[in-house]
Amino acid sequence: MIERLVEELKSRFPLIHAIQVELLEQPVPSLLWGRAVAEKADEDGESSKEDEDASKETVQEEVADQETAADAQSKSPSWRAYRLVLRLSDYDLVQNTAILEEIAKATLGQRVWIEPLFLTTYESDELGALGQDADARMLRALEALREKGLSHARRYLVAAMDEILRVLWLLEQEFTTTGLHTWLAARKLELLFIQLVRWAFAMEGRVFHADGAGWEAFQEELCGEGKLFSAAFAAYPLQIRAFVNRHNELSTVISQSYGENDLEIDQLMFPLQKAAEAVKERAAHTLVDGSERVAKERRRRLLWAGVGVVLLAAVFVGFWFSRPPSFRAVARPTGGRIGGIVGRYYTGQNFDRFVKQRADYELNFSTDGVLMNGLPKDHFSARWEGYLEASEAGVHEFCVRVDDGARVFLHQKLMINEWRVGAARTRCRKVYLQKGWHPLRIEYFERGWMSVLRFLWKTPRGKQRVLVPSRNLCCR
Repeated sequence: MIERLVEELKSRFPLIHAIQVELLEQPVPSLLWGRAVAEKADEDGESSKEDEDASKETVQEEVADQETAADAQSKSPSWRAYRLVLRLSDYDLVQNTAILEEIAKATLGQRVWIEPLFLTTYESDELGALGQDADARMLRALEALREKGLSHARRYLVAAMDEILRVLWLLEQEFTTTGLHTWLAARKLELLFIQLVRWAFAMEGRVFHADGAGWEAFQEELCGEGKLFSAAFAAYPLQIRAFVNRHNELSTVISQSYGENDLEIDQLMFPLQKAAEAVKERAAHTLVDGSERVAKERRRRLLWAGVGVVLLAAVFVGFWFSRPPSFRAVARPTGGRIGGIVGRYYTGQNFDRFVKQRADYELNFSTDGVLMNGLPKDHFSARWEGYLEASEAGVHEFCVRVDDGARVFLHQKLMINEWRVGAARTRCRKVYLQKGWHPLRIEYFERGWMSVLRFLWKTPRGKQRVLVPSRNLCCR
């Protein structure tokens, strides 16, 4: 039957140059096979229920169930599975769809499973040159480029890392709102991680296989002091799998957002970004031949000799104008209660009609529902005015995680301006604050769907961004 199908496809579709048929070891996809066995086992189970003796012991029942399942499997239909590699003169979506429809009609009721793969002749030749081992293709590609020159291999590898960084940037723009959405984002991160590790091994002249030996080599040879990745990155496979497994389990039972999904994804993105940059840096130092290194060193010396004075001047000017703004502390007004800040809520995106005033202990909300009674779900705005206390003098970093828009003012000066419609994103600004209280105003608007606002900071001695505590806010 499969030979007849191949001949019919060739005769009906001129764009097909050749069809390669491969018999798959798995007789049928596990989903279909398990379904067939389960259906047969259910039928046998129902017929045997009528004759069941209530006095049977538990062990006897388990043995009977095992025999029923084995009998069902032995009586299940015999399936055959093939992989069809179709070499095409051109990739044509309309024609490809027609081919798939023809395959579906020909195999309907035939107990045949087809795994189709469409490749143009150029794509097929490119893959053939890289060999049949999919894990080794990255190494083969770099080896072929090394023969042309190390600069070719370096540019190719840097481009691959830039593509990973670009996809990570796109992922950062997403704001996961459901368990399924979060699981998909986690799977993307996992695939990017595997891709990065394969490139790292290829740069070292090796092939990475995702098995015990491969992960052992990754942890012991690539992670650690003085190695390609940091020692902490050795735990990344566990972190990403824990995240994927959690959301894989919960995505089917929880339809809304849960946990700190966006912050968790940010924590998984940062090490992956650093790893991609590390691969780029290693490629820049190792994939360089002798003549290229000499020419590069000569250009570097000429550059420093020619623009030394200009560079120093630029550094000075840049330092002067890039210094974070500095603010002196002010006296906190008497009578205000420390431990929160007053927020005034309005309908409309531009403070159109006052609705309610309340004390907020911290600015931290994320919801796709009504934020408070009397306030519409969408098209509302809010303004918080009060004071913020710097517990120590030094450079503080302030951040807002916002969907849709927000503005942050210190001492009546605009520090962060994200007053636009957009998905959840994080924007930060560094300022120098004297110890004491500083006038603060935060404005926010929500247009539609999710409403998100988190006001975070990193203090001079802080190691990471955290929510601004209520004890550092006034007044409520």
